[in-house]
Amino acid sequence: MVSLGHYRLLQRLFRPEHLRVDSGVSVLVIGDSHPECGLNPDAMKGVVNVSLSAEHYLLTYSKMKALLDANPRIHTVILGYSFHNLNQFYDDFLKKDDHGQEWLDAYFPLLDAEGRDMVRAAPGFLISRLKYHYGFPLRMDFRILYKLLRGTLRVSDFYFWGHFREGIKNLLEDKYLKRTIDIHFYQEGRVQGLSPLQIYYLFRMAEDCERRRVNLVLLMTPLHKTYRTNIPPGFLRFYRGLAETLIRRYPRAQFWDFSELPLPDNFFRDSDHMSKDGAAYFSRMIMRCLENSW
Repeated sequence: MVSLGHYRLLQRLFRPEHLRVDSGVSVLVIGDSHPECGLNPDAMKGVVNVSLSAEHYLLTYSKMKALLDANPRIHTVILGYSFHNLNQFYDDFLKKDDHGQEWLDAYFPLLDAEGRDMVRAAPGFLISRLKYHYGFPLRMDFRILYKLLRGTLRVSDFYFWGHFREGIKNLLEDKYLKRTIDIHFYQEGRVQGLSPLQIYYLFRMAEDCERRRVNLVLLMTPLHKTYRTNIPPGFLRFYRGLAETLIRRYPRAQFWDFSELPLPDNFFRDSDHMSKDGAAYFSRMIMRCLENSW
């Protein structure tokens, strides 16, 4: 009886009316920590930022699809796309026990059948399947269920919902740069490979936006010169080349590369994330680009 009641609540929880954003929103910002720290919707009219740090494109695609289904007024999606986004460490990150169980429980109801097949081996898959398919009272979120029953649930209450994150600390020291470069581009001392899964879902997002007649912007946020000069050359050529291939295939897609935008050091939180002041400046710039593009 508890499982049956829990299952029915979960079915109600993810209805489209609970995934609606404010009526004035027409631009959706999604991706990982680069757009999360780089675009402040407070400085951008009609924009909502739902980016989350280290979010895999499989999860980004699933979230984007659910939000576009529930919010047909959205006409533009800005997707974070930088020189690390298609690399193998994203797939490895999905499989970590501590992280895998957390994200899977939050995103599982958004995944389509193909997406669930893709993550069948991820930590916590069985638990999430038992919870959402059969209502087993596992990892029950009483806070969200209480809001559902009270009629006060908002889309921002879901754990897959992202936000703008202010970068306050200054972490431009060499030790932080080396750690970031090693994570993004190297594995056991060797240049790491690319993720076919990330590339696949990048094109799935472009295809889905094209089908809906939604504009897609691949956005490279500014990178500090110390980070840019340490990127292995092959990544620079590949990422830009792949973006050009994508926008040729999908006419509603654009590629905005601001990775080499010259900015003062205080506009950066660290070598690849913007500070609060940098985000304020960059957000106004992107807002002008949006106003002049379509």
